[in-house]
Amino acid sequence: SYFHMILQILPKDHEHVASVYDHIGYLNMRAQNWNEAYRNFRLAYDIKKCRLRSDHPSFGMTLNSIGNYYQAIGDYTEAQNYYSKALLCKNDQHSAAITTLNIGQVLAINGEFENALSLVIEGRDSLQQTMPY
Repeated sequence: SYFHMILQILPKDHEHVASVYDHIGYLNMRAQNWNEAYRNFRLAYDIKKCRLRSDHPSFGMTLNSIGNYYQAIGDYTEAQNYYSKALLCKNDQHSAAITTLNIGQVLAINGEFENALSLVIEGRDSLQQTMPY
C-alpha cells in the first residue's frame, strides 16, 4: 500500500515511477502473485523504454525481474531470453553477477550442467569481488 500511495503522490512523469513499479512487482513475486508481478514489471519496462537508453542499468534490473517471473512460472526459455537481454545493459558488477547466476540456474534446470557450473562459478567469483564477506 505504501508504494501505491507513492504512485498517487508522484507526478506520472516523475523519474522514479518506473522504480516504484519494479518494487511492487518484486513484492508480488515474493507473495507469488505472478500475474500482478508481471504486470508491474511490464509497466516499469514500458516507462523505461520511453525514457531511457536501452542499455541503461535500470533496464537490466527490470529485465532480470521479468526473467525471474518467467522462471517462476516454468518458462525457462523465456527466462533465459530476458536474463540475456539484462546482461547487455550497463549493469554494475553485482547486478551482472546475479543475472549470470540466474542464467546458470536455468541451464541447470534444463540439464546443461557443464555450462551451468561454469556460469555459477563465474557469478560466484564476481560476487566475491564485490562482496568478499
